[in-house]
Amino acid sequence: MAQAVVTDAREFVRLVEELADLEQERTGSGGLSGMRAARRAQVERRLMELLGTDIPEADRRVAARVGTNLTVRVKLGDSASPGRVADVGVGGAYIETQLGAELGAPVEVEIERLKGSLAHGFHLRGQVAWQASPVGRKRGGIGIAFAARTEADERRLRRFVLDVLREHMPHTHD
Repeated sequence: MAQAVVTDAREFVRLVEELADLEQERTGSGGLSGMRAARRAQVERRLMELLGTDIPEADRRVAARVGTNLTVRVKLGDSASPGRVADVGVGGAYIETQLGAELGAPVEVEIERLKGSLAHGFHLRGQVAWQASPVGRKRGGIGIAFAARTEADERRLRRFVLDVLREHMPHTHD
């Protein structure tokens, strides 16, 4: 999957910063008011548009999905295999992997800390939401619906997605 090309760099940077502020407000106050939660949804939708993500009506997502090339380790039951996160959002991810699984099967994804990075590695847990065959793709994969069991898990997922968004931030010169 090719990296998305941001169509409006300044707006993208402003929206990523606003999303970070909204997330900070959300975790600091124990939640967002109805208007602020609606604004967060608007910001995430606009970020998807700016990333050039064409979203078919049948595949609309609640939160922004961001393309990435993170290498991970996928564990399904007793099987484990390397994989690549093709896109990720707070609610889930598409991971290219050779592992196949039944819908609803529990899955763990281990994201390792990159060398030279201050970021911490962590595990994402969820269940298989759908599968994609390798036909017409480099290889097949699985769609994962994340299971944030605690508020801390959800905050970690949101921070992770913000970090991935920040990696897409173009350098602007004002």
